[in-house]
Parts: sequence; structure tokens; C-alpha cells
Amino acid sequence: MKIVKFVVGVFGALVCLVVYLWLRPPSVVLYSYEDLVGVTCATLSQRHEEVITSHHDAALDYFHRKGEFPLGLGLPPEEHLPFALLLQRYVQDEALQGFDVSQPFRPTASPLHAQFDAEVSRVCALYPEILAWDAGHEAARRLKLR
Repeated sequence: MKIVKFVVGVFGALVCLVVYLWLRPPSVVLYSYEDLVGVTCATLSQRHEEVITSHHDAALDYFHRKGEFPLGLGLPPEEHLPFALLLQRYVQDEALQGFDVSQPFRPTASPLHAQFDAEVSRVCALYPEILAWDAGHEAARRLKLR
């Protein structure tokens, strides 16, 4: 009789664990500016990919549980992307010419934002081990924004 109670108890605990794992929301990776200080372009790229992947995974999990995709199809908001977060802080701290620092930095907001975003990406692609902040300096120099 004790064995039956034990087996039923273990089975109940396993069922509870499975239900908990099935219903819990997946974790979405987010980074703050402080998490990005002093990272290389390669690390920034890796963290950027982690954020995007975690949002996609959360959307797929939502689809499997609800049968439909959430609004945005698992795309993270632009302000959650590490690359955009770091560029926004760079533009604010360095007071680059031609940028309206009263507005949030959005790479798609203006041609100048898009050019700066593209130039930082180019520098990072050429020199993945450079500090991401230094890539901002180099991009600003190339675009004559300083």
C-alpha cells in the first residue's frame, strides 16, 4: 500500500512538473546598456542574435500553445535590440552633428540614422574584435559627424 501511495505521489509530481513546463512562458533575453559597455563587435552581434532568437522562440511557443502567432510575429521591439541600444547611447553621449538627441535613436528614422547604422555595421564587419563603442567613433569619423 505504501508503494502505491509513493508511485501515485511521484506520478502526480511528474504531471505537475510537465504542466508547469508546458504553461510557463519562455524567457526572452534582454540586455541593458550596462550589459553592453566594453563589448566587442563580435560579442555585440552575438547578443543581438540572442535577443532576436529568444523573441522568435517565444512566438513559436505562443503559437504551439494558442494556435496563432502573437502580434509582431516574434520580432523584438527596436529599442530592445542591443545594436540599436548601443548606437542610441553613443549618439546621445557623443552629441553627433545632425542627430536630434531628444528623440529615440531608430536606424530607420532618417537617412542619417540609416547611414550611421550601416557604417557602424561595416566597421564591425571589417574588425569584429574592435570595441563596439570604438566602431561608433570610426563610423562617425568616416561620415564626418564629429
